Amino acid sequence: MNMKSTAMIVGLTCLAAACQSQPPRPLLHGDDYSGWHKPVGAEAAHWQLRGGKLECQAPAAPIWTEADFGDCEITLDVRVLEGHPTAVLFARGPRGFQVALEPRPTGQWSRIRAKFEGEANDVDIDRELSAAVMPGVAKHGPIGLSTEGGGRVEFANVMVRDLH
Repeated sequence: MNMKSTAMIVGLTCLAAACQSQPPRPLLHGDDYSGWHKPVGAEAAHWQLRGGKLECQAPAAPIWTEADFGDCEITLDVRVLEGHPTAVLFARGPRGFQVALEPRPTGQWSRIRAKFEGEANDVDIDRELSAAVMPGVAKHGPIGLSTEGGGRVEFANVMVRDLH
C-alpha cells in the first residue's frame, strides 16, 4: 500500500468515527421553553426558566422534552437553592430510566453525567459512579426533569448526545 492510499484510509476511518460520535447539544435555550412540554394547570407555576437555567419548586410534576431519545448521554448541572429537595432525571419517558440526583449542599453545583445504553445506565454525580440494569426498559422516549421533597432546585447546562 502506498502513502497516498494509507492517508486516504486513515482519513476515511477518522471521518466514520466522527460521524458515529455526535456532539452534545443543549436542551435549554435562554428563556424559551421550545422543545419542552411544560406541565399544565397549577403545576406549571412550579417551573421557571431564566437565562438558560430551569428552576423548580418541589415537589413538581416532570417537564418533558418534545423529542424522543434512545441510547444517549445526558449531562447537566444541578443545585439546591433552598430546602431539601431531590432532583430527578428521566430518560426514555415514564417507562424508562429514573435517576434520583442528590445534589451537594445548598448553593453548590453538582455535575451529572448519565449514559443510557440498551438496558444499562451509568451515572456519574460529582465523580461518584453508579451503574444499573433495567430489563424491559423503554427503548425510546422523552427526557424529563422533576423534583421530590420540599424546596427549590435549579438545573443548568442540560445537554444530550445521541450514542447511535
